[in-house]
Amino acid sequence: MAKCPTCDAQVAWDSAECQICLTVFAGESQRKPIGDSRDEKQKLRERYGEVLPQGPSNPYAPPDASVDEGSGPIQQGRPALVWVITIVFGFGVIWTLGWLLLVLTNIIPTYDEQGQAAWNRLSLATVIVPLINSSLSLCGLVLLFLMRTKATVFLTASFVLSVAGTAYSFATQNMAAAMGTGGLTTMAISYVLWAGVLWYAYQLRNDGRLR
Repeated sequence: MAKCPTCDAQVAWDSAECQICLTVFAGESQRKPIGDSRDEKQKLRERYGEVLPQGPSNPYAPPDASVDEGSGPIQQGRPALVWVITIVFGFGVIWTLGWLLLVLTNIIPTYDEQGQAAWNRLSLATVIVPLINSSLSLCGLVLLFLMRTKATVFLTASFVLSVAGTAYSFATQNMAAAMGTGGLTTMAISYVLWAGVLWYAYQLRNDGRLR
């Protein structure tokens, strides 16, 4: 015996309707009995065509819930601002890191006596901190370009270390007088820009764009 696709009651394969739930096996409902044997299934295909039964007992019935394909954040692609940040800030970090390494190895000597004296007065921490900071910044920018979540860790560590190193230099070496108004303004702008980069990286992480 075949089964009703709505209530699973047994019906004849050529029945016009189910006697239990009164489901009509023709017309607009597009329902048909579910054959039990191969012979019944073949007869049902010939009678109703290839229309699949709709109902709870049909494993091939499409789900009722619809999926909103347009919802949720877009996960693919690299934002244009990430390109701008990695190119502009990456060039600056590489330039700073390269200059420090060249000076430390004396490949670029400081011929000016006043500059040489100022360089000699710098402590080891004052030289090492910018090297570590530049390395952290470079790693953070590379990870940001690769859209990795750990970019926020390196960028945050670089920003905190930079602020701490600057505060130490101001407290011990009277940097404010040495830099002047122009130098202080430039430094303030650079910190604002780096804070913006850090904020943008966290936004990408919170939006699920970083993996």
